[in-house]
Amino acid sequence: MTVLRYVLVSVAMCCGLISTLGQSQPLQLYPIPVHGKWGYIDRNGSVRIPLRFDSASAFREGLAVVEVDAKYGFIDSNGIAVVQPTFEDAFPFSEGLAGACTGERCGFIDHSGKFVISPQYGTKMTYPGVRAFSEGLAAVFTNGKWGYIDKAGKLVIPPKYDFAEGFSDGLAAVGVAGHPATFGFIDHNGQVAIALHYHMAAPFHEGVAIVIEPELIGKWYGSSVIDRTGRRVYGPVTQAINEYHQGVASTYSLDGSALGLLIGKETRSENEICWSQHLLFRGARRSQFS
Repeated sequence: MTVLRYVLVSVAMCCGLISTLGQSQPLQLYPIPVHGKWGYIDRNGSVRIPLRFDSASAFREGLAVVEVDAKYGFIDSNGIAVVQPTFEDAFPFSEGLAGACTGERCGFIDHSGKFVISPQYGTKMTYPGVRAFSEGLAAVFTNGKWGYIDKAGKLVIPPKYDFAEGFSDGLAAVGVAGHPATFGFIDHNGQVAIALHYHMAAPFHEGVAIVIEPELIGKWYGSSVIDRTGRRVYGPVTQAINEYHQGVASTYSLDGSALGLLIGKETRSENEICWSQHLLFRGARRSQFS
């Protein structure tokens, strides 16, 4: 994967999509494992927090989740335990709250480690029963289905979905079980904004979402890109498409024979998106770059 990451970043910089020259970068720490223990390094590869954790997440809102003896807590950028590892599981902070679990139930804690929404969501079969807060709402599993709560813990979108993701760009991907399951998108009021008829649907990012359309089932597996109205703006194609970042998404064929970039560019005068695909590799299997 190192080679692929280097190529993707290099191409993006050449295209002018990422610019770092002349910019002062804040201190960033990256989790890294060595011989089964995790710590944190900086951009130069220097160890800033010793490798003493059983697992470790990226920093969010100044704190990172770490595991010690099968318990989870949070540390700051100095490696100091701000929230002691006492939870059965815990997840990165988002919008001031983090999912945390005791037993088979999950709730939300603040930066001090205090539960502000009690652990009441999820079961052993659906563990963990919470998603991160995004745009003021979080998906939770209750009464056998997924719904959404606000930061006061009030259920604002009734639990009626079998699958649910966080909100982004004003919409959340949800799904219902079936043969096959169907996915679509709802708005903050719980109203269906894009009908549940996709075979799969990823969350919106940078104004677009990647979906698999039902007519492709049984023919060939591929992806399409839709906008917030549900209009297809690219595809369908036989490649899988990863999430967009700064207008660029990596693509790959399912047999690993081709890797590429998909670049979306908005044309304001026409108010539409133009797409171009650039092949990076052909005839090389993905395992060579992972």
